[in-house]
Amino acid sequence: MPLYFDSVKDGPIICVGLASLSQIAMEVFAEFSAHAKTLPRAIAFFSDDPICQYADMQSYVPEGVPLVKIHAGLVELKEAVGKASSTLYSLPLPFDSSGTTSYGSLSKYSDVATVVNHKLVTTVSKGEHNLLTDILFQPAVPKWDPFMHAMDFQRTSTTTLLNGVKDLVQSKRFASSSVVIEGGAGTGKTTAAKRVAYDLAKLGYLTVWIRTSLSQDTPRRIHEFLGAIKDEGQASGPVIIFLDDPFELNTISAKDIVSAANAHRLRILLVITGRSSDWHTYTDYTDVSGGLPVNEIHKVPDDLDEDEVSRLAEYLVLLDIASDNDDGVRQVESARSKYARDIFGLLYFLLPRTRASLEQAVTGEYFRLGERPAFDEVVKDAAMGAGGHLRKAYEYVAVADHLKTPLPTEVLVSALDISYGEWVLAFQPDEPIAGLLYAEVNEEAETVCYRTRNALVSDIIVKAVNGGSLGTAGEFRILRDLLSACGGAAPAYHYFAQGVLIPYKKMQRYEHEQGVQLYDAALLALPAQDRAIMHHKGIYVHKVGHNPEEAYRILGQALDVPNYPYETKVEIDEHIHTSSAACILSQLKSGVIDREEGKKRIVEHLNNAQSASFISARAVHVQGRFIAECLTEFDHESDRVDSLGLAAKALADVDRTLIMLETDSRMHEDIATDRSYLEQVREEVLDSMPVEAAPLTEAMELWEKYGRQDGIVLAARRMYGIAQKRNKGKDFSEAYNMCQKAIATIHDRDEVPVCGLYEVMMHIYYHWRVRRGIYHEGAEPIDWEQMERMGKEVLRSGDVHVQAFNEYLVGLALAHQMLWSEAHVYFKKIRDRRLPSRVAAEPRDLLLNENGGARLIQGVVKSGVGRRYLWVSELDHDFIIFNPNGWPEEGLSTHGYIEFSFNGPRAIKDLSLE
Repeated sequence: MPLYFDSVKDGPIICVGLASLSQIAMEVFAEFSAHAKTLPRAIAFFSDDPICQYADMQSYVPEGVPLVKIHAGLVELKEAVGKASSTLYSLPLPFDSSGTTSYGSLSKYSDVATVVNHKLVTTVSKGEHNLLTDILFQPAVPKWDPFMHAMDFQRTSTTTLLNGVKDLVQSKRFASSSVVIEGGAGTGKTTAAKRVAYDLAKLGYLTVWIRTSLSQDTPRRIHEFLGAIKDEGQASGPVIIFLDDPFELNTISAKDIVSAANAHRLRILLVITGRSSDWHTYTDYTDVSGGLPVNEIHKVPDDLDEDEVSRLAEYLVLLDIASDNDDGVRQVESARSKYARDIFGLLYFLLPRTRASLEQAVTGEYFRLGERPAFDEVVKDAAMGAGGHLRKAYEYVAVADHLKTPLPTEVLVSALDISYGEWVLAFQPDEPIAGLLYAEVNEEAETVCYRTRNALVSDIIVKAVNGGSLGTAGEFRILRDLLSACGGAAPAYHYFAQGVLIPYKKMQRYEHEQGVQLYDAALLALPAQDRAIMHHKGIYVHKVGHNPEEAYRILGQALDVPNYPYETKVEIDEHIHTSSAACILSQLKSGVIDREEGKKRIVEHLNNAQSASFISARAVHVQGRFIAECLTEFDHESDRVDSLGLAAKALADVDRTLIMLETDSRMHEDIATDRSYLEQVREEVLDSMPVEAAPLTEAMELWEKYGRQDGIVLAARRMYGIAQKRNKGKDFSEAYNMCQKAIATIHDRDEVPVCGLYEVMMHIYYHWRVRRGIYHEGAEPIDWEQMERMGKEVLRSGDVHVQAFNEYLVGLALAHQMLWSEAHVYFKKIRDRRLPSRVAAEPRDLLLNENGGARLIQGVVKSGVGRRYLWVSELDHDFIIFNPNGWPEEGLSTHGYIEFSFNGPRAIKDLSLE
């Protein structure tokens, strides 16, 4: 018999054909009273069954189990049950209850409390997707229809919470107590609580959800509600009461609930949910739990664990956000790349319906910060209220994070006007600060910096600070306070000021006067002048304030200011000169400066905007586009020669940088992007010239007329560009031969070819025979002596702007002639220029055989002090072993290759250029 009762637990019993067995049926019903934990949900009869007429039938049925009548036939019932089983919801069958349902007497208190046990059936089908998702994404609404269809995204931590609550209430020594659920805004606290409440109600526990009510009579109504539970014997065990966000419910508190429960001698387990930012303002959680002991503090994590991430794609399919699992995976990956560091961010990006509720949650969190005391005992005595400090800290960090700049501790405490010691004592840096601010060690700033949970939270708070999305007054005030607080000598102050103000485009969201004030606030506060901030202030005044004259004055000051003390990322003169040239061009366009004087100063700045030690694809791209803009302005006949010179210079810079970026199969995305930009600017420069610009015949005429060879260089660069696009040996050969012919003609007239002509000739030959040769071995040997001669002619000019790369090519040519000592002289010159380590160590070429293919060498491994070398007798030279992995022990012979970087040659085991 017990097995039978276990099988019908919490399910209905439908009785058919018992009219002749009524006595036995009544004895079976009476037996249910001995198994209170396995009571059926209801006992049902067909309405035309004679047994329904027995007056004393109800007296045999256990208390709380309703008798119902089915106004339908057996076939109809079977169809309805089958359909309900497949859709997981109950159809509105024509049942007529002849008794009261379980906990039915409590429904009159639905204005203040919802009995979750009443919500275990639904008339909403799974196909009513819009209705279900609408309910799901408004978790504060006391409805559980989506949970019956398993439409909630169940966090891993929810299972732990459910098991913890079950263990508590099943304890034989259970006494009234509480459980705390805490987490950040939007992490799913309320949804997790509703899921646990639903599961507990299904298990038979009387589960109550306290509703939000504006009535001041709510405490009295709760008192009556709990009294009804006690008086009617509705609960044989503890009553599980869920109180969601008591910090916002001003009309009901945990203390009111506990007081009512104690008055009726009712044992309760009070489950309280709230944001971490609210909980952490209390040193003792019992102040919130109404004095009940806190048995468990359950934290809902911000971040998703691996299992949750793996289930997200399937969840998107369930909600019709994704068409299939593959689409779901793509959407999750895309969302996680948009600063979605946690569940809040992912739901915001992936589920549009959640956005309004999530924004409301975060905004509410922010505005409530200033309403509470208890920031920390250490800070309570500050001039401002403690809640004001916390609210200020929150908006400071949010505004900084909005500008993608973590806020250092030093700047934060300086702006708050409290000591560093007080801050550290108040908030431990290893934990999320009050659930609002997250501490991270920032090695660049040499300090601990703070951020919000993610960019979405920052955006919402900034919107609240500004009083809407149209203005910026609030965040401007905050930024001015923070930048004015950057008066210390620690690196953190300088790091933050640069992070906010650089690049100047960050300031474009503010009015011009506001932006200038922010730059001035930082420059006034910092203990030393910062040329990088001054440079970007100049650009800001030029681009946003449309005042090139004032901008030029500021940039001139920046050139006179040294780099910030101990700054590792120096602001080089070359950048400032390019910006200065742009200011002159704007003045030239507006007619406030003489045309010839303007051209002269632009060329002067551009000549200074190159560096022998500065290698940046972005800088070359920016400068190239600027030159293209200049060329469109220099459209007079008198500008012809100057235009050719500027164009030749721009193309030389582009080609030189393109060769340096040439890594073929080892190319990665950022290099591919740089190459694309450079190739684009090359086209812009050429397009800005007349269609017939500088063909060789016209170029020679210009040389004869003006004595300038810029047109010849430009014609060669144009042919080189065509060869690069087509990547055909024939095109490279034609470009190279054209250079040879031009140089011979110039020599015949007893003049000296300019270094730019030798440089383009060398670039063509290197690209054609060396770079292409690695992959397309040629029949003719590479003329390394010619490479050496061309390189030395370029270096002979003394033009420091082109030396670094061309020194490398001369060293490479000498190495292939086995002139290692001479080659190392040139490699040392490059090392002395202290190029960025990434650029200096980048592998560029291999030691080649006569036909241009990679040369396999044999050598013996040797060991030095902390380094290993490969002695190659056939080359009469030893080489540093670049990567020690895969090499044999000392003294053993092995094969390998020689690879070249700007630092010089080195031995490698495998072909890194393959």
